[in-house]
Amino acid sequence: MIFPTVSFAAETSSDTMILEWKTYKVWKDGENLCMSGEFENLRNDLKITRLNNFTAIITFMNNDGTSYQYIGQPEKMPMCKIAPNSKKRITFNLGKFDGNWTDWNVDAIYNFSYINGVNF
Repeated sequence: MIFPTVSFAAETSSDTMILEWKTYKVWKDGENLCMSGEFENLRNDLKITRLNNFTAIITFMNNDGTSYQYIGQPEKMPMCKIAPNSKKRITFNLGKFDGNWTDWNVDAIYNFSYINGVNF
């Protein structure tokens, strides 16, 4: 019996209507700035296969009303395979950071690969 080989080419996107990021925590671990959050695959017909890049734009606020912005990328890109309609918690090490804050807000820019139309 011969079985046909079916392969799917991964497509690339930055569409937040497919993959959504929510930041839960920003902290310092020694000299490193860390951030954890969750990706949610909002589609029921796509499998996220890889996180290609991720840029965090963090606005730090101080008690005196001042703020400053930090833009960074992870030291290492984590594995990020997410089934349709699923979530995955991720922690990023954003590298060395020398700063203090009382509050923060994160915007993220990211690009990912996915496979379309696959039964899971």
